Amino acid sequence: MSNSYYSKLWLETRQDFEKILHLDKQIQGLKPIKQPEQCLQRLIPMYLMYRELLKRLITCYDQIIQSQKRQLIKQILDGCIGRMLEYKQEIAKLIFSDYLWSDNYLIANKWTPDDLNISTPRSYIEDRREILDRRKQDIDDLCTKGGIEQPTEMAGDILSHPTITPNIITPLRENNESRTLIAPEEKVIEGKQDIGTEKPDDEKESGEINIAEESNDQQKATPGTPGKKNVRKSVKLAATLKIQRAWRELVAYRKRQRRLAEMEELMSMTISSNTREKALKKDAENFRRRMEQQPQTLQKVEDKKAEERNRLGQTMAPRLAEDIAEEIREWFMYWYNELGFFDVYPPEEIGGSILVVTGQTLTPEEYLIDQFEKSKKKGREKKTKKTKETKEAKAKAKELGWRMPKSKALAILEEADEEFKNWSLRDDVYDPRDQIYIDPIQEQLCHGIQIETRKNVDEQMRLELGKLNEALTKDHASYKEKFSMPKSPKGKKPRRKKEKNDPLEGVSAEDILSKLVRDKVIRKYQKVRLDDWLGDLSYQNYEAGLEFRDYQHRLGEIKHVIMEYCILPLGSKEAHQMAPLSRSVCICGLPRYGKKFLVNAICSELEALLIDLTPNILAGQFLEKKELTELFDMVSKISREYSPTIVYIEGGEKPWWKKVPPEEQHTQPKRLAPFFKKIIKAIKPGDQVLFLATSAAPYSAGAAFKKIYDKFIIIPDTDYNSMYLYCTNLLMKYPEVDRHFDVSTVARFSAGLPLELVRDVILKVLTSRRRARMKNDSLQVEEIVDELWKLSDPDQKAIEQYLKFQRLTPLGKKRAKLLAAEKETAAEKKGDKETN
Repeated sequence: MSNSYYSKLWLETRQDFEKILHLDKQIQGLKPIKQPEQCLQRLIPMYLMYRELLKRLITCYDQIIQSQKRQLIKQILDGCIGRMLEYKQEIAKLIFSDYLWSDNYLIANKWTPDDLNISTPRSYIEDRREILDRRKQDIDDLCTKGGIEQPTEMAGDILSHPTITPNIITPLRENNESRTLIAPEEKVIEGKQDIGTEKPDDEKESGEINIAEESNDQQKATPGTPGKKNVRKSVKLAATLKIQRAWRELVAYRKRQRRLAEMEELMSMTISSNTREKALKKDAENFRRRMEQQPQTLQKVEDKKAEERNRLGQTMAPRLAEDIAEEIREWFMYWYNELGFFDVYPPEEIGGSILVVTGQTLTPEEYLIDQFEKSKKKGREKKTKKTKETKEAKAKAKELGWRMPKSKALAILEEADEEFKNWSLRDDVYDPRDQIYIDPIQEQLCHGIQIETRKNVDEQMRLELGKLNEALTKDHASYKEKFSMPKSPKGKKPRRKKEKNDPLEGVSAEDILSKLVRDKVIRKYQKVRLDDWLGDLSYQNYEAGLEFRDYQHRLGEIKHVIMEYCILPLGSKEAHQMAPLSRSVCICGLPRYGKKFLVNAICSELEALLIDLTPNILAGQFLEKKELTELFDMVSKISREYSPTIVYIEGGEKPWWKKVPPEEQHTQPKRLAPFFKKIIKAIKPGDQVLFLATSAAPYSAGAAFKKIYDKFIIIPDTDYNSMYLYCTNLLMKYPEVDRHFDVSTVARFSAGLPLELVRDVILKVLTSRRRARMKNDSLQVEEIVDELWKLSDPDQKAIEQYLKFQRLTPLGKKRAKLLAAEKETAAEKKGDKETN
């Protein structure tokens, strides 16, 4: 799309952003609310509005070329991520669930789930492409030099698919043409056809039929050759007409099928094997082209900044220094004329002479009043302080209920809104050149030059004030009365934290990276997209919640939770500082349900550094406490040096096992529990580090396992809707498969089975030989269903253990109590109505 489209989208987003910010300020100023339902009525719409706004901001940030706009959009984008996640956290505290079904609000705003589907800002990665490529090259070089085999993918990828290559028997058509034969319009065949002219395929086949009939008739009519009796011309004509009629019916049928397929494809009622790939390829090409232009415009702006900085530094700085010095000297003279001495120069830590200019220092009259009051209130100061604290405690005790906590993200958004107003006045929607705007550059540079110049002048004026005070003290040395000048207020100096000695001081990040790669702690991963995670949403859960029925989330909701807790906060340092801190996440699920795919997707979306601390990998290494401490220091340093970083363990329950099985005793997983706890505790806002684990049997761990992770993401059992999407995606990648294939039956038989098993069955059926025969022998549902029947039923005991574990998590326990209380309240209301 054009620059004007994205500029218009940006301005429309600006208007909606201002409205949302206005509503957010109102909610921030609300009095405490006691009823949870009233809280949710305010929180959920704001969360959804921020989510929808965030989707448009991501599009603008990825596609707009003008770097000055992108810098402002990024500031708003980071703030919206932090604010949206703050609302999500408050909602989770009220409903005790990470999953939200808000059909009523979606209907009221005329939104669909796709309108709120957020993707990763690709520019987060592209803006640091050089750093990522250099890191990848370093790891590849280390693996090559050390002869280390690094796996390029993790086993268990639920969507890995063999490359479809042309085969000799049924080659794919050029340019991804449809597999359906297109029959041209037929003309009435009269007599012999001219076989010397070029004809369409169907006419050629019709001509071949007539030629074969005539040649057979000639052979039969040849004297001396064995054969049947001569057939009359009327019989031959009738046979020819019958064959031609059958052929025309076939051609007409194919034509109708082709038109029906085209119509269904236009209406998105059928799935083409190549349309999605073509669209994705075109989008990727457009995105790549715009991304190539972004660094060029950024370089132009930087060059313009350097030019303006030199010009303003030469013309503005000298004159500005004289004005500041003259203003401060006037302040000196004012105090001397009024009181005969000078005030204390404001320290640099609190602003320096800026406090003088803005009138935040005491006037001579205020100084005298303050000295008089200090002498009176000196004895009553402690008593007043205690009384004030007691009143504040009582006031807080009265304020029972929910109140939106203060937010750093909201302050950032308010600051960005002021700057956003200036951009909304620019008429640059139809500017194809994306010109550079000088006034914001000059404003920014002038502010910086003023701060720098004022700091230099303050140093000079402090020296000048010191000499004035020395001269004034000498003048009053002969006076009998004691002369005293204002002194800097003595406050308690903040205790400086003892800086810990860095055990890796002098060791470069490259050396640490080299060692961890040799130990196979840092490794590569398969590049996949989170959008490839296929699963449908829970459309009945909103009604189930109103009726107090038990309900579970589905595979489709997993993608949203992964995006909110694992990807968006780690996208940038600013977003990680503003978003609620989530240090550790555990993805739980039955075997072969796609846990490793989600880990790959998280790493790929962020192009993060993967540090694998699985107990099996560390087996036989770092056995002593000193070695584990050294490993912790290396992981801490390298994870922050090459952020974002995913610290990953497979089998997240193993370090907290109640009893280690005999086959796992050689890994000694329990020795790692204090080490992992130390890593998690060390993660601070802005580090862009996430401790991520997968677990196939979380119920086998002790109570400490539930406390170590901030979030548990449990992959649910596969349902019909999700399996329909999954099987459709797998089957329709093959052009040979009929677009009207009965996927519904396959989905019904595969519901409840692990994703990987269903994939293996489909790949087992669709061999190259079987696909070669599909032109004449189309794929039947029974072929896949028969293979699905051979699979064993899901382990019901394991499923029940997972549901029990979900109820026993810290959030699950609170959720169970809330549902029980809601059911009890509903039953009491129902009983009161029946009594009345």
